[in-house]
Amino acid sequence: RGAFTGAIEARPGRFREARGGTVFLDEIGDMPLELQAKLLRVLQSGEVTSVGGRHPEQVDARILAATNRDLIRRQLAFPSERQLERPGEGVLAGLLFRVSDN
Repeated sequence: RGAFTGAIEARPGRFREARGGTVFLDEIGDMPLELQAKLLRVLQSGEVTSVGGRHPEQVDARILAATNRDLIRRQLAFPSERQLERPGEGVLAGLLFRVSDN
C-alpha cells in the first residue's frame, strides 16, 4: 500500500523511474516556489525521500527543462524569490544554475 490516505499501491517517483535517464520538466517557469525549493534540494543533494519515507535515497537522473518565460527577467521582477534558499541566491536563481549545470 501507498503512504497516504487512499493510496492502494506504492509507486516510484519520477526521479526513481528515470534510473540514470532523463526527467523532463515542462514549463519550469510556472512551477510554484515550494516545488522549486524541493527540486533544488534534490538537484543539490542527489537524494529523494518518499512520501512517508524515513531515509533519503540516492537518485541519478539528468534534467531537461523547458519554458516559454523569460526566467532571468522574472528573477529581476520578483526579488522575494531570490531570498528563500541562501542569502544572495534565491530558489529560481539556484534552480536555473543547477538545471543548466546538470
